[in-house]
Formats: sequence, C-alpha cells, structure tokens
Amino acid sequence: MKLLRWSCLLLGLSGWVTGAQEIVVGPPRVLADQGGYTSCVFVDPGVGGWQGLSLICSRVNQAQFAEELWRIPLAGGAPELIGYGRQPRVRGNMLVYVGTEPGREGIWLRDLSGQCAEQRLADDPALEWPTIAPDGQSVACFRPTERNSGIFVLPISGGKGDWLVNRDERQPCYDLRTQRLLVTKNGQLWVLSGGAREQIVEERITDAG
Repeated sequence: MKLLRWSCLLLGLSGWVTGAQEIVVGPPRVLADQGGYTSCVFVDPGVGGWQGLSLICSRVNQAQFAEELWRIPLAGGAPELIGYGRQPRVRGNMLVYVGTEPGREGIWLRDLSGQCAEQRLADDPALEWPTIAPDGQSVACFRPTERNSGIFVLPISGGKGDWLVNRDERQPCYDLRTQRLLVTKNGQLWVLSGGAREQIVEERITDAG
C-alpha cells in the first residue's frame, strides 16, 4: 500500500493499556500520497510550534541514501521534511528515532521545541523501536544479539544502558502515564510492569493462534 492512511490500531491498544473508556474510529482517509511510508506517530497541537494535530512519519525514499522523517499536518497542508531516520516516537516535545544517515546510526533524541541540542543516546545500529518513558528519564528499545534479544534501556542523562528483559520481547511501546510497556513476544501482545529488571512481571493480553 503506497498511500499513507490513518490507522488507529496502535492508538486503540494504547487506549486499552491506559484504561480509556471509548475509542472512536472514523473512515480511513489519504493524508499523503508520496509513497514509501513505514511508521508514524501522533504529535499534539503546539509541539514544535506546529498548529493542529500532526503526524511524524518515516519514509523510504529510493532516490536518497537514508530513510526520511516527515511531518504531516492532519488538517491539510504539504508534508515537511524534518530529518533522516525511522521508527519515530514522541512524548511531549521530545522525539526519539533510529538514525539512518551514514555515520549517524543509533538512537537519537531531539527536542522539537529547539531549546536543547540533539542527543545521541547510543551508536549501536542494531537498536530498534525506541520509546520514551513517561518520566522522561530513559528510552527503551529492542536490542537483538546472537545470544539473546529483548528490551534494552538507555538513560537520557547519559551512561551505560542495561537490559530490562531479554527473552525475545520486541517492539516496545510505553504506556502514556505509567512505566508499563506493551511488547510483542512469540506472536502475542504482552504488558510488562514492575519497572526494575528483577521485578518485571509479564502479562499476556492476547491469545491468537
């Protein structure tokens, strides 16, 4: 599918995790028709000085050397190229993404208000799906290795990261308000709670075949 359409699947899952009572989903509509979009995230009005609700999306452009990051206003208007990367996530004014430019691989944190300099949290090109913790102190991401794979946590203040869990948990997504994480594992959806590695509790929330 080359046209970007407004998908509410992850939004609905986030509503379940945070206890939202009702999710209203309208018919899909085309927001941009450039093609090549891979993932996107909602951005609240006012963030980055932008008016109205927006999306930040990653896009594969075969004519360029790296995947791109685009801002798309939902109320209409031309998409805006804001950088190079993929798998964007936003919390408040902070954007985290996987860098794709040669020499800029790894996990990056950007203040969309422009008040703070962009920060490279890790230079490991294998790290994927970063997500910012609700307290703003860390970023969790998927880390694959030859021995094991799982969720790796990077402190925003700097320093060495550490495993949260490493039993093949993937694609982490923090709850809007608590330290709980939504992850995939063995083809199912799980919620991780507990905060510290030795206290982690895993609860499976799907039972698909």
